[in-house]
Amino acid sequence: MKNYCLLMAIAIFAPLAIAKEKNEATLYKWTNEQGSVVYSATLPKEAIAKGRQVINTQTGEVIRTIDKPLNPEEREILAKEKEEATLNLQASEDFAESQFMLIKMYPDKRSIQEVYKQKYSMIDSQLKRQKAEQKQLMPSIESNLRIAGDQELKKGSESVDAQLEKTILDLGKRWTNYNKAIQDTLKRRENIKKEQEYLEIKWSIAESFTNQKITLKQAKTQTDQLLEKTAAK
Repeated sequence: MKNYCLLMAIAIFAPLAIAKEKNEATLYKWTNEQGSVVYSATLPKEAIAKGRQVINTQTGEVIRTIDKPLNPEEREILAKEKEEATLNLQASEDFAESQFMLIKMYPDKRSIQEVYKQKYSMIDSQLKRQKAEQKQLMPSIESNLRIAGDQELKKGSESVDAQLEKTILDLGKRWTNYNKAIQDTLKRRENIKKEQEYLEIKWSIAESFTNQKITLKQAKTQTDQLLEKTAAK
C-alpha cells in the first residue's frame, strides 16, 4: 500500500516540478568590454569567456555563479598562490606545535633557570681551573726573569743563557694562551646568558599563546621581532 501511494505521488508531482523548471525564466548578468554590466536572456559568444551570474527573473535569486575561465598564465599564478597558502598553513601549524612543545619542555621559568644554573656551574668551574693553572705559572715566570736579570748584570745585556731565554719565551706563550682561553670562556658565559634571556622571552610568548592571551599571528610576530632583535646584537 505504501509503495502504491509513493508511485502515485511521483506520477502526480514530478510533471509539475519539470514544468516549473522549464518555465523558470533566467537572465545572465555579465560585464562587457567597456566595463558596463549587461543583463540578457541569452548568452552572447563574447560573454562565454567572461565571469557571469545566472539569475532567476521571478525571485531575483542568483541561481549560480560562473567564474571567468583562466588563461595559462593566470592558472599558473593561482597554482602558486595555492601552494604558498598551503606552505603558510603548514608553517603556522608547525609554529603552533613548537609553542606547545616549548611549554611541555619547560613548564615554568624556574625550570629554565635550573637548566642554565647547571650550565653556569660547568663554565664557571672551567674558568676557575683556567685561572688557577695560569696563576701557577707566575712563580716560574718570576724566578726565570730574576735569573735572567742577574745574568744580564753579570755578563751584559746580550749574555742571557739561550736555554733560559727559550724557557722564558715558552712561559710567556703559555701565559698568553691562558689569557685567550679565559677570554673565550668569558665570551661563552656571556652567550649563555643571552641564550637564557632569549629563551625566557620566547617562553613568555609561548605561555601567552597556549593560554589564549594572544593569537597565533601575534605570537608569530613577537617571535620574529625577537629573532630580529637578537640577530642585530
